[in-house]
Amino acid sequence: RVFVEMFIQFVNGAPKSYTLTVDIHTGEVIEVNNTPLPPNSKFNFKFEFPKVEDENGDKVTNITTPTTNIKAVLKDPLNTAWNIDGEVNDKPIALYIDATDVNPDPNDPDKYPVVKLDKSSYEKTYIFDGTPVTFEVDVYLTYGPDSNKPDVLLKENKDYEIVWFQNDVASDIPNGIKGSFVVKGKQGSGYSFMIGDETSTLYTDHADSFTLLAAYPSRFEIKEDSIYKFVKIDQDFTPSQENVTFTVLDNTERTDLIKDMSDAEIGALPIRIGNTHDGQKIRHLLDQLKNPKEDIVIYGVVDDSGTQVKLYDESDETIDIALAKEAIITNGLQLSLYKHDMPHTNENQLDYIELLLYGDLNCDGFVNISDVTRIKQIMSQASDVDWISETSIIYQAGLINSMLKGTGSPIISVSDLTVMTQHLGQTIDINADFYEECDCYGKTEEE
Repeated sequence: RVFVEMFIQFVNGAPKSYTLTVDIHTGEVIEVNNTPLPPNSKFNFKFEFPKVEDENGDKVTNITTPTTNIKAVLKDPLNTAWNIDGEVNDKPIALYIDATDVNPDPNDPDKYPVVKLDKSSYEKTYIFDGTPVTFEVDVYLTYGPDSNKPDVLLKENKDYEIVWFQNDVASDIPNGIKGSFVVKGKQGSGYSFMIGDETSTLYTDHADSFTLLAAYPSRFEIKEDSIYKFVKIDQDFTPSQENVTFTVLDNTERTDLIKDMSDAEIGALPIRIGNTHDGQKIRHLLDQLKNPKEDIVIYGVVDDSGTQVKLYDESDETIDIALAKEAIITNGLQLSLYKHDMPHTNENQLDYIELLLYGDLNCDGFVNISDVTRIKQIMSQASDVDWISETSIIYQAGLINSMLKGTGSPIISVSDLTVMTQHLGQTIDINADFYEECDCYGKTEEE
């Protein structure tokens, strides 16, 4: 047997010493202050420091040392050097709490620093794409707002480490996960503390929590229960093989189709948001998309000039968003999607698509006699509509006979004129499906 004195200097308390009795053959501590340890037990240290509220009073911070197991092996009975926990080099048996950076406030000897988390460094919503989410958590030693002594910013992985928890579903957030973490002083750093209980799986027991949401779509996506659909329009003008096909795509099919395309190629691709109806408003359109409204910019187009008019952009202070949401959607609306929380610039644009409103050939948002007039002009090849190409969205809005059948002629003809006339006479409805579920768009019965 040998006897070793362990001296521990508390940061904010009186020194404490322990006399350990160590078995010279096994290196196990068998007595503490002449009191035998229970069989098969080890001598563990865990110092509990005061519980301190931060200046906001909203967080109780537990400051403790990590638990430390002591196993000592005497290498040379003639000196005081010991080998601790299997390390190669001899070391004195001692557990040090380095008080170099945690001295009392010079102006207030009774005030010692506490460990504090800077909430602004992590208090936000994070996008969860299936990979573990990590972020900066700033940890300070602080003497409080009334002290002249500056806060000390600790260094992660040197002074402290973080234990991450990301397993709790946040029931109050659609597709949300509640993440949390525990912060503890890194052994050997000189800073001994733990904020939160790492033995618990409940985020309420941890240092703090944050929210993880499913990643925002990087392409336009339509809600699964929406009547709006992506429609791919394939026109073939080969003589004797003339044909147009309307194909409905889901979110995955459209995304897979455009994933390797450039912005120009996506813009030229004949895929539209279709199955809309005249008299709808921009708010109805936005409600049918999965994408955050603040990431979407909508332009209207003056049909014969091609001039763009910005209708909706939450980042544009010149636009009254409440009024913009009440604007009528029209054929040919242009929608651009931008990276979340980023400026609406070309380099941040993720996707582009146009809206197709069947029957709205003059792009005013309504299907009426003016559109019948335009169909007649196109059929007669009138000079005032020669700017409308056969592959334009204006022209495609007139292929309503083929649209109803899913396929047919790619050329506007008397068949389309007949269908338009029947629609205006309420004999048929070119968007009959809309009326079956119009309540889901938030419209009143009168609307």
